Amino acid sequence: MKKIVLGTALMAVIASTAAAKFEGAYVKGDLVYSATSLTFKDKTNNTNYKATKLNGFGGVATVGYGDNSGSVYLGGEAYLGKVFADKKVASGTKTTKATAGWNAGVAGRVGGHISNTTLAYFRLGLDYARYEVKYEDSAAATNNFKKNFAVWSVVPGVGIDAKVSHNVFLTAGVDYAIPFKADVPSSAKNKVGYSKKPHSLTFRVGVGYEF
Repeated sequence: MKKIVLGTALMAVIASTAAAKFEGAYVKGDLVYSATSLTFKDKTNNTNYKATKLNGFGGVATVGYGDNSGSVYLGGEAYLGKVFADKKVASGTKTTKATAGWNAGVAGRVGGHISNTTLAYFRLGLDYARYEVKYEDSAAATNNFKKNFAVWSVVPGVGIDAKVSHNVFLTAGVDYAIPFKADVPSSAKNKVGYSKKPHSLTFRVGVGYEF
């Protein structure tokens, strides 16, 4: 009788562990640290400002779905985030201040299980980010403006998820945003442009729940 009970308990543990693999819908929240580098160009005299470093902490909320196809995990997700960072640079009488805004995007994930409860993956996303730029010229106030501008980026990254219970998991990763389209507002294009578009390196840690 004891052997039957022990055998039943062992089978239950094995079944529970097997069922712990990542599959299905999930939500997660990440704390992020993002370092963005960009350089504005003063088009009025064709000179570059100093490189701008927009470094700061923020948060990202994500919803997604994934499933296993044999030994390969495939999934997709959508997210909305915000980084709190701003930087001011000066060139003669002109000052430009950039401030990070909201960003949103979608990403696909492909990976595999290191163990039944641990998933490692490669992530490739498409990101849309908003920034605010404030331009002031103390010698010609009529040139001053404060506008929002947008950046579209391809975002490769890697990450790992580890379950701490059947539904709850911890997550960590790093992403690098490579811009392919970045515009200042049309009303400002004759004054300010880019000599280096915004590139961002983002580290993230968080917690999620799989349904």
